[in-house]
Amino acid sequence: MAGCNEEYLAFTPLVVSVALALGFDSLTALGMLFCSVAAGYGAGCTQPFSVGVAQGIAGVPIFSALPYRVGIFFVLLILNISYVMYHAHKVKKNPQSSPVYEIDQAKTHDINIEEAEPLTTRQAVCLALLGLNFVGIIVGVLKFDFYMNEISALFIIMGVLSGIICDAFLDGCKGMMLPCLAVAMCKAATILLDNARVMDTIIHALAGMLDVFPSSAIAFGMFIIQDCFNLLVPSSSGQAAISMPIMAPLADIVGLTRQTAVFAFTFGDAFTNCITPASGATMSYLAMANVPYKKWLRFVLPLIGAWWIVAFCFLTYATAINLGPV
Repeated sequence: MAGCNEEYLAFTPLVVSVALALGFDSLTALGMLFCSVAAGYGAGCTQPFSVGVAQGIAGVPIFSALPYRVGIFFVLLILNISYVMYHAHKVKKNPQSSPVYEIDQAKTHDINIEEAEPLTTRQAVCLALLGLNFVGIIVGVLKFDFYMNEISALFIIMGVLSGIICDAFLDGCKGMMLPCLAVAMCKAATILLDNARVMDTIIHALAGMLDVFPSSAIAFGMFIIQDCFNLLVPSSSGQAAISMPIMAPLADIVGLTRQTAVFAFTFGDAFTNCITPASGATMSYLAMANVPYKKWLRFVLPLIGAWWIVAFCFLTYATAINLGPV
């Protein structure tokens, strides 16, 4: 409900390993991660980076319409759990039906959970460091206003110490090289588009597309435009700063409430996060799980279609009742 994304990267190897050990596949693991992110971002009940910034720019009370957002959260949560469980059940019944069956076999052919090695002293110390790290994050966030830089520093310190203790630092660096390169390349593409003013041209053209929608469907048109924005600007706060100064006045002109415009932004910001190549986090998830982009796209596109239906229903209702600050 708070809308986390990059924060789950540290848990990707663990979630993938557990899914494979239980007889599922890597797509099931990624589904658990991305679907939880989509529910949190789509509802954005207490999301400061998207909802908080967008409502502030639109002049709407921060975190208003919370009951409506809680309802959205539970609808998305039930939908996402059902979709992932359907896929997991199919793979459990017939592992070869998985699109990543061969890839997962290469990961698991040397694993035998029946002959697990006992926990060593060094591994126990590393687990203790992990627990201490989470305590440090909680205390830092609550007492000292820690944010991404400070939290990242704690994870780096933990990683270095764990690597030294277990003599596995270089092996760990090898595993993270591809995700790090993916993050850098995605950021470079965004910087080039922004500094060359190509981003502004694309955004202006997309905003003009709203003219083709009837007044009753303007809110859904805003959502579609925001979805397109998100392919280029996956940053929640960055997208809010770019689009809400346009969408909020536009909502006044066409007779929508600014709260409805914020909902259109929230949905658009959430639902293409999991497929945009411009997102360093998304490409890092796929790299760490060793899942090809095309296979992930085929897996998640039907679910994105279901998310669009949910967005259409909630935006239509918000338009019908002139949803305002509540």
